Amino acid sequence: MVETLMKKQPDLDITYVEALCVKVAGLCHDLGHGPFSHTFDAMFIPKALKDDEVYKKDEKKFKHEHLSELVFDKIYEDKKEDFLKYGLGKHERKAVKELINPPNRGKEKSWKGKKANKANGIDVDNWDYYLRDCNALGLTSTFQLWRLMCNAKVLRTGKTEGTEHICFAKKTKDNIMEMFETRNLLHKKACQHRVCKAVELMIVDALLEDKETKERLRNAVIKAVEDENMDEYLQLTDSVLHDLKDSETRNRIYCRELYGFKEEFTEGQKDSKDTDKCIHHVCDVMKLKSDCS
Repeated sequence: MVETLMKKQPDLDITYVEALCVKVAGLCHDLGHGPFSHTFDAMFIPKALKDDEVYKKDEKKFKHEHLSELVFDKIYEDKKEDFLKYGLGKHERKAVKELINPPNRGKEKSWKGKKANKANGIDVDNWDYYLRDCNALGLTSTFQLWRLMCNAKVLRTGKTEGTEHICFAKKTKDNIMEMFETRNLLHKKACQHRVCKAVELMIVDALLEDKETKERLRNAVIKAVEDENMDEYLQLTDSVLHDLKDSETRNRIYCRELYGFKEEFTEGQKDSKDTDKCIHHVCDVMKLKSDCS
């Protein structure tokens, strides 16, 4: 994307080093994920650290975006000479971190802050998982990424004077609709599928039930955030589930004795104009702990 903009719009004055910063940020923006990715970030951490004062003080520091910054800092320190060789000094280091985790997400005036676009969801972060997951799951998508990228242009638009946006040619309208259809397909078939949600809940329960594992994971996260000591955190992998000594919940996952799907309901609608719906899967209360019912 950045190379396309450099060629099509030389007036943007995008330098080689700026383009390199964007590429490095793209490669590193998800390095802060813990075991089982968003399940760890959005479900395990809030439950495991809910009584910790340091967590309640600033929950954003425990999101994978901030942890990705910390991982990048460690990589930079370990390979500083290599980064400097390519012109990535102190200023560029800060720029990469702000691309990974923008300080005022959603309020950037420059297109350069749009690695993850909260305004409409059209961004390289989403494109990455659309293509990757469709390929991994054997799903067919008609979304043509390269067509969209080749028809991109930076324009000053919006109510705020000087605000820059990456815009797309009108002829790509159908392709953009196909992009959102691909997203919907992935969420129906995988991300929000009832079986997937049941397994996520059971993984979290299994990790929380084992006191030794829960404490080890908790300490690794606390050290990473508070002391910026990433050593233990970087050793965490999905194998943490397999390494549980004697977990009935873990064994049930392996035997596919999953929490039962009971019903689905809608919540979170602010008013009749709000089209965003949060679909939650309610699992069998007889098979869940009381705090999950």
